[in-house]
Amino acid sequence: MIKTVEKFINDNVIKDMPIIVGVSTGIDSMVLLHILQKLSRKVIVAHVNHGKREQSKTEEEYITEYCKKYNLDLRIKRLDESDFTNGNFQEVARSYRYQFFKEVAEEFNTNYLCIAHHLNDDIETMIMRILRGSSLRGYGGINEVSTNNGLIVLRPLLKILRKDIVIYANRNNIKYFDDESNDEDDYTRNQIRHHIIPELEKVNNDVYFQFLEFKENIINAADTLDQERDDFINRKVNINHEGVEFKETDFNKLNSYMQIEVLFELVKSYRFSKANIKELIKLINSHKKNLRIIYKGLTLIKEYNDINIIFSVKEKKDIHI
Repeated sequence: MIKTVEKFINDNVIKDMPIIVGVSTGIDSMVLLHILQKLSRKVIVAHVNHGKREQSKTEEEYITEYCKKYNLDLRIKRLDESDFTNGNFQEVARSYRYQFFKEVAEEFNTNYLCIAHHLNDDIETMIMRILRGSSLRGYGGINEVSTNNGLIVLRPLLKILRKDIVIYANRNNIKYFDDESNDEDDYTRNQIRHHIIPELEKVNNDVYFQFLEFKENIINAADTLDQERDDFINRKVNINHEGVEFKETDFNKLNSYMQIEVLFELVKSYRFSKANIKELIKLINSHKKNLRIIYKGLTLIKEYNDINIIFSVKEKKDIHI
């Protein structure tokens, strides 16, 4: 496992550059932190206390003492109930985390962020996206390397099974905390983890590696189709500071699959499901010549052949002359 992480880090991180490590004190992030320490990398620990569980205080105290013991830089972000009054908890928490990670990265003059997602997480994500719909690339799960608001997000454990992470933690006597909410079935991901994947394992013991092959095929196909998508966007879409504009006739020359892919790319910051994208296509193809619709935080304006998607809510104003 150490060699796998070492190769990944050497391939993706400029030598001697600091690395921000998102540490929840769960087993995955504590193992990742331990490995990076063994590799003698300069790491800065970033811990978010979501304030949702009684155990959160104990976890914060533990990571504070851990960093003191090993002379590691530590930054902590505390959230409370008032931070989650609007929107889905998971989405809001993710937004706060990445804003915090960005602030820490700027403080230490780096843009590398390591997150402890592993192969089980990746497979759960693929299944979730199959169930709710996604872009072709989205069906390929989590990226080993991605960008977020200027951060280079690295996932060195993404090809490692959780059971191997548990073995490593036990062998190295790594202390960690279990989030009891992971045992509940309140979230779709937990339902997949507890019920669907165990059934798949009964059918095929190598199901994890079959998913890896599936992922590779999906990503290779997506690379080819992304070139076609990007060519259309470069030639036919006007991107400005407010949103995007294109002609309905140009859009309708695309096949239905490519229409979905183009819209996924144009409004990717909204993290829409495939059902959301199909609703946008229905609005674009509406028989009405003039249309102004507010949809999930954006405004779609149709004026004859012109389609304008504005990335904000633009209320129509009545002007009396």
